[in-house]
Amino acid sequence: MRRRSFLSRTLAGAASLGLLGARKASGQPGPSPATTHASGRKPTMMFYHDGRHPLIYMYEPPMRKEEFETAVDELLGTPIEAIMFTMGDGRTVLHDTQVGELWGHNVKKWPHLIFRRAHQNARMLIDAGHDPLRVVCDRAKAKGRRVVWLSLWRFVLLLAVGIAHTAVWEGDVLVLYALCAPIVLLVRKLPTAMLIISGVALALAGSITAPLFQNTVGADGAELGDYWFTDMGAMSDAVTGWFYLNVAGRALGLMLIGVALFRLGIVQGQRDDGYYRRLAGWGLVVGTTATAAEFVFRIAGGWSPDHALTGSIL
Repeated sequence: MRRRSFLSRTLAGAASLGLLGARKASGQPGPSPATTHASGRKPTMMFYHDGRHPLIYMYEPPMRKEEFETAVDELLGTPIEAIMFTMGDGRTVLHDTQVGELWGHNVKKWPHLIFRRAHQNARMLIDAGHDPLRVVCDRAKAKGRRVVWLSLWRFVLLLAVGIAHTAVWEGDVLVLYALCAPIVLLVRKLPTAMLIISGVALALAGSITAPLFQNTVGADGAELGDYWFTDMGAMSDAVTGWFYLNVAGRALGLMLIGVALFRLGIVQGQRDDGYYRRLAGWGLVVGTTATAAEFVFRIAGGWSPDHALTGSIL
């Protein structure tokens, strides 16, 4: 009974990794603790880890605690929310047990090297005070709690790479992504509808406000600078402001829409094939039509600076 109690407590928090961070609870009665995500809802994306072939079979004895923890570490930063972890085979297990049989406890002659290796690794971990089941559960629980800090650290690394890239090419977008990502992390718990509305509004902010900024451009288009002309110097403050509003709004808006699509199970491939065919079809039609309309508009106007900003449909 003590073992069952241990499992019910540890699996409730540890098997549900929460690698995306806690989601907003629905407020409705949830399933049993052992199958519930840390946010109060069932995880939507789970990963089956064999626990043997990609882990305890691989390492020469004695296996270290840190090596066993890689079962969790290798999933950090992915959309995985829960691990289904194998800890044995048949009637035998590869963890410290008081009610079952340890893998290979009664084997005198091993039929294969890796089977002996699994027994030795499990036995040595247990003897060292590191129950493999406890190790993987504690690691999952600890890493699940630090997902925000892990994400922020990765954003810092992305920013550093982007800054270095900017020194080579001014068209870098990694800095923009690194600056937008913490905002997405901050608002990720907003309702799905709010994420979609906000994302669409931000993505279209540049196109919607373009007429206001276009009015600041003179007949010769000098204010556009190198946004529109070659070797024409810097853009005016107004055009520069619009440019950053346009690119940042599109990047952040599409990120928010992506979070919403993940919640709806669309990016994980949870819908039927017909749904994705229709989605691809409509996307191709709408995207091609809008892009073609923009080119026709600009060509018809002789690429006039009078419509340099207002011609930005996509």
